[in-house]
Amino acid sequence: MSALTFQEDAFEIIKSKIDKINDNLKNVDLSILNNLNINEAENLIKLIKKLDNQSNNIIITINNIKNIKINNYKNELIEKELNMKITPIMLIYKTLLIEKYKNFNHINDLE
Repeated sequence: MSALTFQEDAFEIIKSKIDKINDNLKNVDLSILNNLNINEAENLIKLIKKLDNQSNNIIITINNIKNIKINNYKNELIEKELNMKITPIMLIYKTLLIEKYKNFNHINDLE
């Protein structure tokens, strides 16, 4: 058996979790939901809402995994563009500060 790459190992972990969920779903006997009393039905609704939230979180996480490279690239582009926009402003401000402090010759002059 060959060693798995990090990516293959990560994919296998995700796939095994999905398989585990599918196996659990296959083993659910829906007949237990017949003839529920009001309290049981309310609990069922709460559990369905919880399951819905968790499945949405799983979907979001999977999408984040799929987009990890794109999101990282976008962040790099944003940082580069931000630096390109800020650098001229910083240089102008630095020039103004140099002008402001050019007559100070001693540390006591700065107070």
